[in-house]
Parts: sequence; C-alpha cells; structure tokens
Amino acid sequence: MIQDLSLTLQAILDDPSLSTKYPELAAAQIAFDRPDESFKPAQTTVDLYLFDVRENTELKSNEPVIERKNGQALTHPGPLRVSCSYLVTARPVGGTDLALQEQRLLSQVFQVLSAYPKIPASFLKGQLSGQTPPLPMIATLPDELKNPSEFWTAIGNKLRTSLTFTATVAMEVFTPVAAPLTTTSVLRDQLNPEGINCLRAFPGRGIRVWGARTISRDPNWRYVNVQRLFMTLRRWIDMNMGWAAFEPNEQHLWIRIQRELSAYLSRLLSAGALRGATAAEAFYVKCDAENNPEPSNCS
Repeated sequence: MIQDLSLTLQAILDDPSLSTKYPELAAAQIAFDRPDESFKPAQTTVDLYLFDVRENTELKSNEPVIERKNGQALTHPGPLRVSCSYLVTARPVGGTDLALQEQRLLSQVFQVLSAYPKIPASFLKGQLSGQTPPLPMIATLPDELKNPSEFWTAIGNKLRTSLTFTATVAMEVFTPVAAPLTTTSVLRDQLNPEGINCLRAFPGRGIRVWGARTISRDPNWRYVNVQRLFMTLRRWIDMNMGWAAFEPNEQHLWIRIQRELSAYLSRLLSAGALRGATAAEAFYVKCDAENNPEPSNCS
C-alpha cells in the first residue's frame, strides 16, 4: 500500500505534461533514498524520503461500506486512515549556481504538489486505484519537523533546504462480513415476519435497510417507532409526574393525572406522532377507581 503511494507520487512528478512549464523537474529523476551523506546521485535528482507513518484518527470513519457481490452483501468495516509524510530534497548535478538550481527544483515540486489537494484518480497506482474517499495531500506541514537540525543530524547529514508534505491513504485491515442479499419478494416475505429488516438495493440510492421492525412477537410492539413513542412517553411521565406518588389516591388526583397526560398527548398528536384526526381518535387516558383500587387492609 505505501509502495503504491510512492509510485503514485512518482507518477505525479514524472507527468509528461509538466515538461513545458517545469523543464528542470521534468528532466530530474525521482528517488526515495535516505538523504544521508552517502546519497550522491549521478544525475539531477528529486528525493522523496518517507520519514513518518502514522494513523490519522481525525479522518477515520467508523461507518461501514456495503458492497454487493455474487449474491451477497459484504460489509466492510471503516478502513484505517494512514498519513505518510515525506521529506523532499533536490540534488542538482552539473552546471553553475547549484544552490539556485536546488531552490528552483524544490519550488517546482511545491507548485506541482500544491496543485492537488486530493490526488487525482488518473495517477493512482496498485491498491490505491479506486480508493474512496479521494486521497488528501497537504504540502509543507511545519509541525512534521519541529527541529530540522536534529533530524538531519540523526540521519548523518548536514542541514539542507527541504520541504515536507503528507498524503493520507485508506488501509483495509479488517475482514469484511458476508451475509445473503435479499433479492426476491418471496424471501422478503419470509424474513419480515421474523422481525428481520432486509437490505435492498435501489437504483440511484444505493443499499438501504428496508423496514423498522423489532423482534417482538406482539403485533402491538412490532415496529421501532411504536416502541420509541412509548419510551418517550414513559420518560416524560418519570420527569413530570413523579409528584403524584405522594398524593392521596382519590378522584381529584385521577382527574389531574388525566388532564396533564391528555395535554401532553395532544401535543404529540399536533406534532404528527399519533394517528387520528382528533384526540378521541388518537388516544384515551384512563385513570379512575377501576385501575386505582383502594389498597386492602390487613388485620
């Protein structure tokens, strides 16, 4: 994967269309060697030294990708996003004003790489071909080399003019999970009564979860929206009706409970959470002596 990224960057800098605007860069060879004192190329070279590889947690996505293949749905967990940082140096050979040649080459490399916030698909090599989302690339990150002199000392060389840039690739390290793909209405009719929400493919919309069923065998609790509605109602009662636990169990309390619950349910009806044209069609609240009997006295 990382080798494919290096080959991709080489393809960008070796693009024949650059020869008119950047003739010095077009004539230089691209290398990936360690820029120590022993690195002395025989011809003008632009060197891309990979000095740092780490996971980019900011770009990581936990959203799975679902792929249809051979009658199955393959669920790919979100890939790792790996940032690869390169140190770019130029080694001109021959001619005069080598320092100016070096600066000119680095300037041209910077212009070329900065022109691509995301690596174009036409340059991608190997496993990078077809990767989504597009691979971001950022030139000259000052934080990557906070102390350049220490870096150059560590690799056994003197401080040289250089620039850094980072490209981020997606690396799949998790095994995809395969599941049968629902393709016929007959199979859907078999799965739906079991509370299974099928994956369906719609042209132009992709693969969607079709249905909102639960695994409850009770028809009244078959759908997720019904359970969510009653969970909401229960939370509201817990938060707003707790005072009733300490009131005398009598008719005045029952009437007050009916009034407050009816008012809340009427607001849900107005918001479209309940079915019915009127409150009488949508709900009723029962709180009376029948479901609130007097406690028996034990002697």
